[in-house]
Amino acid sequence: MFNQVLFAGRLTKNPEFKEFQNGNKQCRITIAVQRPFRATNGDKLTDFFNVTLWKGLAENVFSHCKTGSLVIVKGRLENNNYTNKEGQQVFTNEIIAERLIYLTTNNKTNEIESDDIEIDSKE
Repeated sequence: MFNQVLFAGRLTKNPEFKEFQNGNKQCRITIAVQRPFRATNGDKLTDFFNVTLWKGLAENVFSHCKTGSLVIVKGRLENNNYTNKEGQQVFTNEIIAERLIYLTTNNKTNEIESDDIEIDSKE
């Protein structure tokens, strides 16, 4: 089976970092990705993806990224579910990042340049 996602977008807020008692490190980010087409009324359409990063990848993203950072994310889609306080089953989707490339924009030319920070979850 094949479960892989790849997309580029911007962080909607600063990364949220958490270190657990067992030493595991987690970082959560939300990425805004514009769709390649517009709505019938001409408005730009944007999707928002919740991304979870672990271990060294979490530390590096927390250190290098902030609101508005342009990144490329490679990972897998994970489905979860839970029962809320009202007793209803809630289903969620999130991306578990396996790799992230941090990009910057040259404000003068609007060209995208790589910051040579390639972050991999295998750290």
